[in-house]
Amino acid sequence: MKIKLPKINNYETFAKVNPTVDIACFNHNNTFMLFGRKATDIKLRLVGGFASVTDQCFEDTAAREFQEETSCELENIQYICSQLSNDWRFRESNDKIITSLFYGQLLNDSNLKAADDIVEVKWIDLNSLFESPLEDIIIEGHISLVNEALTYINNQ
Repeated sequence: MKIKLPKINNYETFAKVNPTVDIACFNHNNTFMLFGRKATDIKLRLVGGFASVTDQCFEDTAAREFQEETSCELENIQYICSQLSNDWRFRESNDKIITSLFYGQLLNDSNLKAADDIVEVKWIDLNSLFESPLEDIIIEGHISLVNEALTYINNQ
């Protein structure tokens, strides 16, 4: 269903999709997953962000956003899935976000540090990830992404 908006200069306009990426980053043997936290959040999230007109593809967006928020280079980037994001910034808007989830590995974390709008980065052992309900540690909008990422690595 197309959502028509008012005409601008006699042209029909429609609601827009804003593309973002989220990165499920794992260590070399997929036993730890990297999470970030923004200053406004108590819970953890996947790192990621909006696509830029300078990016050639969403894999480039994932690599750029990961580097901006962790100061490290992401390797072995692979697409997992995409989904509508219920982002608070767009809940009252006709425009929406669709995020693409990518798998990647961080093989050298010697330069790992929070940057950009991330204030903390944290490795979590996958064996301990489910000691508490995901809802207690991961922001609401990223729980399904984390589950998709875990399904992806379990099928490798």
